[in-house]
Amino acid sequence: MGYNKLNSSKVLRGNMANQENYSQENYRKKNTFLAKIVIGLILVAFMFTGIQSYLASGEKSPAIAEIGSIKIRQSQIENTLKRYLAEIPSNIDPSLVFTKKLIKKIIEDEVNTTLLTLESEKLNLTVPEVVLKSYLRSVPDFQPQQIKQYLQRTNQNEKFFLSKVAKELVRNQLILALFSGISLPQNLLKILSQSQLTKRDLSVMTLSNSDIKKPKSVSTEQLKEYYANNLTQFEIPEQRTFNMLKIKKPDVNVTEQEIDEYYQNNIKQFTLPEQREVAVLSIAKDQATPMEQELREMTDNFITLGTVSRTMIEEPTGSMVFELKENTFSEPIKNEDTQKIYWVKKILPSKTKKLKQVEKQIKQILAAEKINKQKKLRAQEIDDRIASGESFSEIAKKSPKYVTFTSSKNQTFAQLKAEFGVDKAIRIFRQNVGEDGQIYYDENKNAYAFEITKITPKHAPPFEKIAKRVEEKYLNEQQIKSIQQRAEEVASAINSGTFTKNKARDLEKIKKNNLSETSKKLGLTSEQLILLSKLKKNQAMSINTPSGAKVVIVDKIWPLEENPKEMKLLNEGINSFVNQNYVKSYLDYLKKKYDVVIKDDVITKIHEQFASNIS
Repeated sequence: MGYNKLNSSKVLRGNMANQENYSQENYRKKNTFLAKIVIGLILVAFMFTGIQSYLASGEKSPAIAEIGSIKIRQSQIENTLKRYLAEIPSNIDPSLVFTKKLIKKIIEDEVNTTLLTLESEKLNLTVPEVVLKSYLRSVPDFQPQQIKQYLQRTNQNEKFFLSKVAKELVRNQLILALFSGISLPQNLLKILSQSQLTKRDLSVMTLSNSDIKKPKSVSTEQLKEYYANNLTQFEIPEQRTFNMLKIKKPDVNVTEQEIDEYYQNNIKQFTLPEQREVAVLSIAKDQATPMEQELREMTDNFITLGTVSRTMIEEPTGSMVFELKENTFSEPIKNEDTQKIYWVKKILPSKTKKLKQVEKQIKQILAAEKINKQKKLRAQEIDDRIASGESFSEIAKKSPKYVTFTSSKNQTFAQLKAEFGVDKAIRIFRQNVGEDGQIYYDENKNAYAFEITKITPKHAPPFEKIAKRVEEKYLNEQQIKSIQQRAEEVASAINSGTFTKNKARDLEKIKKNNLSETSKKLGLTSEQLILLSKLKKNQAMSINTPSGAKVVIVDKIWPLEENPKEMKLLNEGINSFVNQNYVKSYLDYLKKKYDVVIKDDVITKIHEQFASNIS
């Protein structure tokens, strides 16, 4: 499939070669589907993956994947993982989602992006800068000021940023050009759509612990074998025992003289600009403009805009409105369909707040500045004393007004992440026994220093110490297996006619649901949905659950209700799914074409390094 598509690249290249001659409007109309992709790039590819993966390639970092002569470095993937960990909510254990599969997915995305970029360049696909800027302005969610702040924060220039957005657009342009025409045969689409839209009445029997008794006993030899084969389930994560110094919030005093000086030096900050109460009248463009006396008789027809400042009205209307005197009308401002006349009802002169009105606000500002300044001075002093070899306990003893001293035992990465954030937790876990504690600041500008006194590696306790826990887990698993086996037997008996649902108890009824609705209620996999779609009336299937199993029985299959709109939407969804699989096949072809090599040993190294921190 990939070869056939590439053989048509001459035609594609010919279509794209004159792209710079396209009008901006024509290009925008043909690419509006990319709006979400652009915003996704801004919010995900840059902020989530991190600018590091687009800047320095980290030449000293080992290559984790090679695409011809291009290398994807370990440092790029690690930066992405750090940001991924930072996004995980504190109520979710990172170890549950952090797997080798996740690392491989991140690498796969990097590889696919590089492959599509290489192929786009080879086909000479480009997006002119003038077209790109025009297109970005057409995206509703695009916030120029927000992006400007982001560029400043990440030390990027506009040209570099635009080049990355352009590449993203080109990659998606390539995918669109290659696969937009692919769709399934109508007869196959009809079969798939009818299967999905057909509604069923179901009875659901839930089997739980009460249906199957837990095994009473198990031999020690069996438990030891189970323990040895499932060591990772009993492991205790790597832990840190450490001392912590927290810089206390200093007591500060703000004098009246300081408040007065701040007020005088920042008088503009407390000055309200001139404001105007404005109303507007809209009339037809071809209607004769009323005279002033007529306007005064029509004031009830004006729509009040409220009190506005100079910066609240766009140019050139703003300048015109603020040149008017009180209780006067503007000249008509005409557009395609209407003419608008503005009425300045009242002028509210510029006014400066008195010192007493803002005294409390200024005092808070000055106090915050003093606190932050003194905190930094104290933090620097504590940092110097730590560097000179003074212990945390000595510092706390000599400077009780400056710091609080606490000790924590056996803290896991997850616990530290919840308390200090992922970046601080990573740094603490990289700090070794005997290393000088560094000063860290949290999001509230609180300063901390840590002294690692003990590192407890990840380990599984001896079997003898957790024998009871091992036994409980083993017996629970055996009970669940027995429940699931029983569910299979019940489903088989129903299908053979030796068991009827009348013998079952506590049946849950699902009425007139299609496959999608049923899947949401029962949490079915794709394979289970396919199996359910094949069941006839009074047939059953078993579904395994974490705590046991369910038996699903088909009570009734309803005649298909034709709904052209619903059918069309479903057909589009199925075709979209098919296109995604074609894209995957094409990417597989490109991997062979560009000799992609992914190094599993580096993946293992990254996984071990991070897993030891978050288990």
